[in-house]
Amino acid sequence: YEAQKHAPQQPGSVVIGPGGRYRFGTTALVVVMDDNKRTSPEWIADSIADAMKQLRVLDATSLILPDFTDDLLRQPKWISEEQRRDTCRPIAKAMVEGIVKSGADFDLIKIWAWHGNADIWAEELDALSKRVSFGMIAPAAA
Repeated sequence: YEAQKHAPQQPGSVVIGPGGRYRFGTTALVVVMDDNKRTSPEWIADSIADAMKQLRVLDATSLILPDFTDDLLRQPKWISEEQRRDTCRPIAKAMVEGIVKSGADFDLIKIWAWHGNADIWAEELDALSKRVSFGMIAPAAA
């Protein structure tokens, strides 16, 4: 309901509101598609970075970032697993880039990935660990 109060928003926008369905302390909704259901890696990365900065201002110390793949799949929803994985690769890269771009110092960031995409996320995080030094990057069982 909170999101509806702020709709419509431009791609790259962020709406911060109450915890929502899963009753988290705070939820950040990021707008990563335009009216024609198009997206871009820049919109994804920029909106995640902005959301993370806003959440830190609100003293959030942990973050669960859901895999956007299913939400950004082109219609129809009956695509093959390989098409789903091909869709996930650039999304995962953009989402991780947004985390890095934020510069936010969260104690814990968990990526809530669909099990069929877990290896893609692991590859992206491994590539990140070779570029950037963090305290700990490790996949964890859901």
